Amino acid sequence: MARPRSDDKRNAIIAAAIRVIAAEGPGVATATIAKEGGVSNGSLFTYFETKADLFNQLYLELKAEMAAVALDAMPIDDDARAKMRHVWMRWVRWATERASQVLDLARGLTMRAQMGMPRETLLKDADEAADVMLLPRSS
Repeated sequence: MARPRSDDKRNAIIAAAIRVIAAEGPGVATATIAKEGGVSNGSLFTYFETKADLFNQLYLELKAEMAAVALDAMPIDDDARAKMRHVWMRWVRWATERASQVLDLARGLTMRAQMGMPRETLLKDADEAADVMLLPRSS
């Protein structure tokens, strides 16, 4: 019977991937990421089927964090200009506080393109993210 997965281990792998990829680049060995995360290389593959899967999940988590930060305390009743300024300033603050994560986000997009993801799909993802950013939040 397979052992249950631990959110703590998964989060440790993600955090390690962010640090190691920022320092060594996307060509880093999974064994290096696993060691940094305090897990075996085999355990890494319990949580992520492939290195590409790990990178994709990392990319998606960073995008989700960036969107959450941008939407936090959104001035719902303000005009579009004020809302866009809010989003921009939150993104800039997030990016300057997490410079290595921003680089990982960019590398993730590049890797997805290099893995053969069609440009149209990448643009569709960006368009869907924009839709989420422009939707009013429910109270």
